[in-house]
Amino acid sequence: MPSVVFDGGGGSIRAFVGAENPTVAIAPTQEVVATFSEPVQTQDIVLNKVTDEAVRTNAQVTVTESSIRPGYTFSNQTPAVCTIDGSGLVTCVGPGGLAKIRVRTLCAEYEVSQYLSYAPVVHEQVSSYAAGSLAWHIDNAIRGMIEGKTGDASTRNLFLTASGGTSAPNYIRNPNLFSGALDLSAITVATAGLPAVLISPRHLMVGHATLPNNSQVVFKDSAGDYQTRTVQSSIAVRIGGDNSVALLNEAVTSIEPISFLPATWANYIPSFRAEAYVDSQLYPIPVLNIGRTAATRLRVIPSRVSGNNWWTGTMAITPSAFADWGTNHSNPALAGVIGGDSNGPVFVPINGKPVLLHCMNFGGLGGSGDFYPAMLDQIDAAMTSLGGGYVSTKADITMFPSY
Repeated sequence: MPSVVFDGGGGSIRAFVGAENPTVAIAPTQEVVATFSEPVQTQDIVLNKVTDEAVRTNAQVTVTESSIRPGYTFSNQTPAVCTIDGSGLVTCVGPGGLAKIRVRTLCAEYEVSQYLSYAPVVHEQVSSYAAGSLAWHIDNAIRGMIEGKTGDASTRNLFLTASGGTSAPNYIRNPNLFSGALDLSAITVATAGLPAVLISPRHLMVGHATLPNNSQVVFKDSAGDYQTRTVQSSIAVRIGGDNSVALLNEAVTSIEPISFLPATWANYIPSFRAEAYVDSQLYPIPVLNIGRTAATRLRVIPSRVSGNNWWTGTMAITPSAFADWGTNHSNPALAGVIGGDSNGPVFVPINGKPVLLHCMNFGGLGGSGDFYPAMLDQIDAAMTSLGGGYVSTKADITMFPSY
């Protein structure tokens, strides 16, 4: 609008001159935005959303008022680019762009513009598992097992004495095993081959190779009695690894068979899926595993599920609280699964009981194999085909939140 005034003395209309004329200017300013973080829950994971330090280009609008008619207001023409306060401070929003500010006085209207920018680096880091979730429950249970303990042979060897095989078993359990009251009697103490796990009173789960027919397996129950049985037959079950279900000649009634994580697991522990997150900083889920290379030893290892496969990394588990608990062999520099660890059961404590995830199909540096909750139909079909009158037991996890 024109900047004019009626000059009564001369009887004319003229433009503002000198101090009568308002002026408007805009100039860029810089703001250093310090690193800040905020918690963001994504299903059963609490992430720390971190915004790294960055320079934000803002602007300042300055108005020199008219001596004739003072006063002015601001109008933001680009709210997607900026905000403006009553003092004329223009703050960049998002990545920025061309900010346009309109200044209206009683005598004139002006529009000024300035390019603004803000490009912070935002990344997410795991803070914790969501309180009360199944992941939180497992993590806390394992942390409780190792709290105040040192991860050496005295707390990790399953047996004080391990000899005699299946013919003259002499297996004395380690009373200082860090897992405490967790009942591991469903895992064989001796076989004619690799370890096996009791999944019903008449059935075994074997992860790497079929146990020979007519071979013996030995369990030791919580009363300290040996339970020796004979393998009658086996059926291979697999997705990508080598697994089999075996039938025993008679039931083992003094040992509670181990249960499986149910097929609905991903609704309750979505953070277990490698596909759910790609940030390498995320926690792996801690799980328990029995390795056999230096001694029959219990350990804590990082674990993920990718598709139908279970796998672990070769690096020491994060966070560092588990670092001393991740190797079972004589070389602590190799903090992972190596050749010779095949068939070691992988399980998690849920409500005070072990729940089977996998028996190691492949050792080497890393460890991997089929994820049993993805193949429960095949396992149950094999159990039915072998006979014996049982199918697998699935752990009840319905008391935990689903996502």
